[in-house]
Amino acid sequence: MPSETTTSGPAAYDLTAFTGRKKNAERVFFVRNYELNLFTSYVVGGSVVASLPVTGAVYVLISLFAPAYALGALVVPVIFVLARLTLIDQRSKRGLQLRNYRALLDRRSAAAEKTSLYLGASPIEKPQVSFFVPQYVLAASGTPLSSPAVGTSVTEVADNGKASILDA
Repeated sequence: MPSETTTSGPAAYDLTAFTGRKKNAERVFFVRNYELNLFTSYVVGGSVVASLPVTGAVYVLISLFAPAYALGALVVPVIFVLARLTLIDQRSKRGLQLRNYRALLDRRSAAAEKTSLYLGASPIEKPQVSFFVPQYVLAASGTPLSSPAVGTSVTEVADNGKASILDA
């Protein structure tokens, strides 16, 4: 009879139900007594990196004309960070409370969508009506598409084998 081996150790549990899949989104960092969540820290870091070339160009321009104020170029990253935080991290006050950039893009696309008509998911082209182009209506086969010539009777026109009201 084979002997059973037992192992003792800590039990492992799945904590996804407790923490959720997006647990890092709610994690808060403290930087010099300021609270930053993960998304805000990405926005601040990205805006500082994006402002470096502009800051260098402004520093060169200021140092050429007013060297005493060359450190004033350090205002550029602050402006970049504030602008990106306002556009990307803040949410609109009304409605669905989307992020500000998403609300701006939705407003722009809604203005463009007001000019088109949809049937289901496919757009319908604008109908163009012209009074100078003749319009035709398709009829069932066997019926004439043009009016009868002058002097022809109705029975001659409706010669498709069906009885007409005027045949009596």
